[in-house]
Amino acid sequence: MTQLLSFPSLSPCCKKWIGFGLFMRLLLIPWAGHPDMFFIFATPFLFLNDGILDVYPHLVEYFSDPAAALYSYQPLHYYFFGLWSGLTQFFADPEYSVWMRQVIEQFPSILRDGGAAFSYPGSEAKFKVLFLWKTLYLACDLLILFCILKIVAGEKEKESYISWWAGSVVLLYSQYLFGQSGIVPTTLIVFGIYLYKVKRSTRWMGFCFALSVPFKLFTLVLLPLPFLLAEGWREKMKTVGWILVPLLVVY
Repeated sequence: MTQLLSFPSLSPCCKKWIGFGLFMRLLLIPWAGHPDMFFIFATPFLFLNDGILDVYPHLVEYFSDPAAALYSYQPLHYYFFGLWSGLTQFFADPEYSVWMRQVIEQFPSILRDGGAAFSYPGSEAKFKVLFLWKTLYLACDLLILFCILKIVAGEKEKESYISWWAGSVVLLYSQYLFGQSGIVPTTLIVFGIYLYKVKRSTRWMGFCFALSVPFKLFTLVLLPLPFLLAEGWREKMKTVGWILVPLLVVY
C-alpha cells in the first residue's frame, strides 16, 4: 500500500515544470468551454435532481426535438457527472438548477449558439461554474500524471514527459478550453495499467478497464489486454470474472 500511494521522487526541474503546468491549467479553466459541456454536466444533474434513474426512455420523452435524444452517453457518465454537478450547486449561484434546466430545454439548438447558454438567470456565476466543472478534469489529469511518473523509471524520461504535459497545446485545449469528458475513462485505463505495473494484478487492471466502458465505449477495444497478460488459465478466468462484474452490474 505504501508503494502504491507514495509520491515519485522528482528533480527540481520536474517540480518547476509541474508548477508551470498547474499555473497554465488554473489560468485557462474558467474562461471557455464547448456548449456540449452543458449536456455533459447539466443533463445528469437534472436527472438525479428529479430522481430519474432510467435515463434513456426519459431522453426520448423529455426533449421536444427528437434529435436531442441522440446526444446520449453511457450509464456511469450520467451518475458520475450528475453527482459532480450536484456538488457544484453547493458552491455556485442559488439559481444554478434553474439555469441548467433552461439550458437543457433548448437542446440541441443551443449547440449552434453557445453564447445563448449564458443569457439565463444564474449564468452570472459562469466563471465559477466552469472552474468547478473542470476541477474534475484537473483531478483526473493529475492522477494520470501521478501514475505515469510512477511507471516511468528514468529521470530524463520523467522530465521529458512532465515538460510535454505542462505545455501540451492539445492537452490544454481539449481539457481546459474545449472540455472533453473522455479524460475520466482515460484515467481509469491509466490507473489500471499503473496497478498492473505496481501490483502485477491483471484482475484490478481488468476491473479498471471494464469500469471505463460505462463512461465511453471506445475503451472496449482494450478489454482483451488484461486477459492476454494474465499468466495461466486459472488467472485468466479470474481476470475475466473481474472484468465482467462492473459490466454486469451497470448494464
